[in-house]
Amino acid sequence: MHLDRSYLLPTVFAALVHLIVLLVVSGAWIGQLRPEPERPRHIQATMVDINQLANQSAAQQQAEQEQLVKQQAERD
Repeated sequence: MHLDRSYLLPTVFAALVHLIVLLVVSGAWIGQLRPEPERPRHIQATMVDINQLANQSAAQQQAEQEQLVKQQAERD
């Protein structure tokens, strides 16, 4: 089997074109990889009871009022 030299250059050129197209397409596929979704960081939470918070604030206001009454009594 004897290769005809007239087909050698077009065959090499076609192979190179196919290789370049394959590289371009594979590069586009590789560039479209989906990034992994970010995982949320762990947080430290504290339970808060609204009723207890309201009672503390009421107690604090009452203590402030008693202190004002004492200060006014000392002034008089």
